[in-house]
Amino acid sequence: MKKIIVLISVVAAAVLACTSIVMLSGCGEQDYPLEIGGITFEKEPENVVVLDAAAADIMAYMTFDRKLAARSDAVTQPELAEIPSVGSETDPDITRIREKNADLVLCSERISEDAEATLRSYDIPVIKLQIPNTPAEVKTNYGTIAKILAGKNKGAAIGRDSYAKLLLSLEKQKREIEPLSGTGELSTVCYLYLQDKKLEKLTSGSYGNILMGYTNCVNIFSAGNNDLAVSPTEDTINTVVSANPDYIFCSDEATLKAIAATPSMKKLNAVKGKKCWIIPLEDMCRPGITAGKTVATMIRDIYGDNAAAAAQQVTTQKADTKQAATEATGATVDTDSTQPFTFDVNDVQYPDLGDYIHIDEGFLTVDESLFGQELDDVAQRFMPATLFWSGSHPVFSDDAYRILCLPVESPVNYGGYNGGIYLETVDLIFRSNKLVVIQYEKHSEYNAEVVAQAKQRYGTPVSEETERAVWELDGGVSYETCMVHYDNRELDLTDFFTQRYYSPNESPR
Repeated sequence: MKKIIVLISVVAAAVLACTSIVMLSGCGEQDYPLEIGGITFEKEPENVVVLDAAAADIMAYMTFDRKLAARSDAVTQPELAEIPSVGSETDPDITRIREKNADLVLCSERISEDAEATLRSYDIPVIKLQIPNTPAEVKTNYGTIAKILAGKNKGAAIGRDSYAKLLLSLEKQKREIEPLSGTGELSTVCYLYLQDKKLEKLTSGSYGNILMGYTNCVNIFSAGNNDLAVSPTEDTINTVVSANPDYIFCSDEATLKAIAATPSMKKLNAVKGKKCWIIPLEDMCRPGITAGKTVATMIRDIYGDNAAAAAQQVTTQKADTKQAATEATGATVDTDSTQPFTFDVNDVQYPDLGDYIHIDEGFLTVDESLFGQELDDVAQRFMPATLFWSGSHPVFSDDAYRILCLPVESPVNYGGYNGGIYLETVDLIFRSNKLVVIQYEKHSEYNAEVVAQAKQRYGTPVSEETERAVWELDGGVSYETCMVHYDNRELDLTDFFTQRYYSPNESPR
């Protein structure tokens, strides 16, 4: 039974490598028709007008900018400068949009009611996207845009994989500067801009706050910053003076002059040390082709030439770590051995599963963007932690599979190895070094309550029989519940309720 760990390896922290995301090609008949936002799309839109800059940023990141027929004046990315403008984001020139034979207008809630109504009166589909301020909202917009432009299944895969690629690239930049941060307290930072001649700030409810986090600094206006908790009604200037951040980013020269002209702010460390820099406010709100450049600019401003040296140091450390892991995992162990595998459960460091894996009342849900990523990159997401290489598994016994186990709960007592201790884990199953299955096994009978939760979340399964059900999810991902029965003389635990998520490239067993 695979939970008898044949080899334990504490994976050392190392820099994330950008994964080469495999995009699905072709457009099957099942991709269209597609209904989104009450609009039915019979085929791929080819002449898209984008009014919202964040949506344009995402389109360009997914290489859908080839479909752009026009943009609004708010779309100021240099990469899109040659695309014709239709004027204002809120009240665009409808005549120009019609001249472009637009078969889709992508906008935000900023579009005026009159403009939206006029566009719809000409049977031009209008999709209003939420202004993305959280990771979940950004991910949703990636999925929505990709599905409309490439179809339900192909588009879902493109959106999921593109968003995963973006996260990997941002986390790679953060990992590269970690040696410069040391092990002490993190430096502090904030972003300020002028609105109606008053200083305002980017808080934890903004995408800019997320980008600042990739600099390995703490935003003083972040809700999670307990040491510098900020009242919603507290004056921005007083808060900045009290927190005295190490670095300040601001939107433009006017904001920079306002900071310098404020007597109480002249004594700030960032002001005296000339650690105040300009990054346009719009660049802090764009979660596509602009995001990586914005983070790179902030890192260069904060760390200077040291950032490049740190990146080289981390690259060298990663190469050493890979070599050590290769040597360690090259060992072979007889899975039928009666020699006990022992470890001290007090030494187990449980990973932070973040937004990637959730177990709520026994029901496993996962972030599907993990699928297709390489083993090294996935492992780094859950570091620091104690990670286990699993032994053989009766369902995934082929040598092409490797299983990385994440301990997720307190140890469970049972009769067998390790003095009666069994570790519950979520198993990440890789084929050809790509994540293809995420599995959670729990010693119990077939869990009808979890199945009921799955039906509520995913609808009616495509197949259901005694002790097994399978659902087909968007983007080609499958979810399965089943019972696994082990025959192992070393265990008292033999029956496991199992949940598995399969990537589009792996079929349920």
